[in-house]
Formats: sequence, structure tokens, C-alpha cells
Amino acid sequence: MNLQVTDKKHYCLFLVLSSLLCAVCLGQLNDASGRSASIMYFKALAGSPSEAFIYSGDKEVAKTPLPRSNFSKFFKIPKGDQLLSFLPKPMDRDRSFSQAPPSVKVPESWGKVLFLVFEDKSNAVMPIRVVPINASDNQFGPGCLYVINFSELRVFGTIGEKELKIRPMEKRVIKQPIDENGDYAVRLQALVQGDDKPRRFIKQMWSYNDKMRTLFLILPKPAPYHATYYSAPIRDF
Repeated sequence: MNLQVTDKKHYCLFLVLSSLLCAVCLGQLNDASGRSASIMYFKALAGSPSEAFIYSGDKEVAKTPLPRSNFSKFFKIPKGDQLLSFLPKPMDRDRSFSQAPPSVKVPESWGKVLFLVFEDKSNAVMPIRVVPINASDNQFGPGCLYVINFSELRVFGTIGEKELKIRPMEKRVIKQPIDENGDYAVRLQALVQGDDKPRRFIKQMWSYNDKMRTLFLILPKPAPYHATYYSAPIRDF
């Protein structure tokens, strides 16, 4: 289509309207793309769900496998405040649940999301519990290490050049453990409730890459160890 605008005033108006139209179209494309998300069912037992159908209300927004040792490929979830439900198969709209399916709230402000899955035998719809993590660039961006202590231990020490003190069920974000990419020392001790002296928990060399996020989970384990850990590098997304 050829469009000729000869009047200067109309030409300026044409440029303004064209810019607005492009902005609206771009906004619609961005809205359609949603937000990036990834999920992991850490060390799922045999017979545990191997995939999940994710719903916002009665609308399916994603279908994803539930890998047990690494995060899944990235998928999209809608923007805005969301209450997401996780189902083992596509929703039957004629079926009513006797129990609410496992669900999580994802705030509008979260630009990127990670989901951790744990076993929950009490849920008859799908025997899992989902923990959402805000992976927005301004919260847990590239170069950051996100620590979650799911154990009953108090853990403290140094990660690279940064100090860590974390109580049971607390979270910490460490930004840039060292100044430049390379290896760094992780030296952490743990205090078991009732003990007088801490015990060595981790003494290792880890690798830092300012293009990678790292998720560091401290997980409960039966005595005499009381806890174990898992460290997962996550590429930028």
C-alpha cells in the first residue's frame, strides 16, 4: 500500500500515530511472550510425577517435564499477578476437585521465575509442593548466588569474599562472591541444635561466572549428617 502525505502538519500527525501504533503492537507482542520460568523436582523418587500442566484459572499456560537433577527448559507464564495451579494432566472442566491442587502465587513484579518442587503426599490432586523463587535480574540476576536453608541447621562461614550467616528456613542472596570470574573457596560450618560446637559443612572450591546464576540449597537429611546441599548453575534467561 502506498501512502502519500503532502501536508507537513498531516505528515507530523502521521508520524506520531505511526509511532503509537508501533508501540501498541510491540506491547502486545511482549505481553504475549509472558515471563520466562523453569522448574525442577529435586531428587524425585521413583513413581513421582514426571510432568506438570500449569494453569492460570482454567487456562493452560504451560506443560513441562519435572526433571530431578537440573532445571527444565524455559517456558512462559503470563504477566501480572498470577495464581498458578499444577496438575498431573489436562484439566477436565466437568470435574470438580475434592481438594485444591498445588498452587503458588507469582507477583506481577517478578520478571523471571524458578519453581522448586518437593513431595507432598497429603495432596490428592498432585502429590507435590511448589516453592517459587523470584529470579528477576534486580533480585537474583546473573552473577548472584541464591541460598535457601531448608534444614534445621544454622550455617555460617565464607563464600568467596562474602560472609554468610543463615538460619533454618531463611534465604540469602549473595551478589558477586568474588570480583572477577574464576574459582573461589567455600568454607561453611553448621551448628546442630543442641550442640555446643559447630561442625564442618562445606570446604570446597567453586567456580564463579558473572553470566550465570547459582542456586544453593541446604537440604535436611537424617542424623548424623542432618543436612546436605545442592548447587545448581543456571544460565541467564
